[in-house]
Amino acid sequence: LEDNLTRFERLKSVYKFFNSFNIDFDEFENITGQNFYNKGKTVGGFLKVFYSENDEEVQANVRNMTTANIIITGQGCSYLHEMTKADNKEYYILSKVDEYAKNITRLDIALDLFEPGVLSLDKIGEKLDNNEFVSPKRSKNVIKEDDGQGNILGHSRYLGSRGSKGVYLRAYDKLAQAKSKGLQLIDIVKKTGFWERYEISINGNEHCSQVVNSFLYEEDTHNNMDKIYKQLISS
Repeated sequence: LEDNLTRFERLKSVYKFFNSFNIDFDEFENITGQNFYNKGKTVGGFLKVFYSENDEEVQANVRNMTTANIIITGQGCSYLHEMTKADNKEYYILSKVDEYAKNITRLDIALDLFEPGVLSLDKIGEKLDNNEFVSPKRSKNVIKEDDGQGNILGHSRYLGSRGSKGVYLRAYDKLAQAKSKGLQLIDIVKKTGFWERYEISINGNEHCSQVVNSFLYEEDTHNNMDKIYKQLISS
């Protein structure tokens, strides 16, 4: 009981964050710690929390005894969306992230296309190969995945810095990825047979906080992730 009370006091912000979505942190499953934390808990692998406790078997980093690392995957975002009772779900979720997070280390914004013609992965790959693009980010990479027998499963294009404080574009064939992983296809993909994703990955607290602040507080982009995405991709 004493250990549980101590954990609650140290992780009060974690409890409050998940309580705002009617999720009980105590019901998470235990997992192995990582990211320099010696304890971990998860829901389905798509919500993860890492923290540290005094443990005779697994040494704790003293600096991590007063912090926690929360990871919310894309599926985790969908889960929070489902659990959110507010009318404006996206705004509510990001407002809670902004309220409780001391540092936001990564934020991904994705544009999914379900029919060809708007953008082209092949054209992007061709332009990157030939250096026929204008961007402050000159780093680029093209990765091809195959099944080991020469059959291409998908292409991914990266533009920009993939470092811990950079911003980069990741463009790939989401349909090929979904098929290779045996994922259930949504109805529109079954209908069109097309699914490409153009994902902007923002890394580092300064960049991430700028995006969150723009969405929550700035008049020109208030509650308008569409406009924020276009501003980011145009730069």
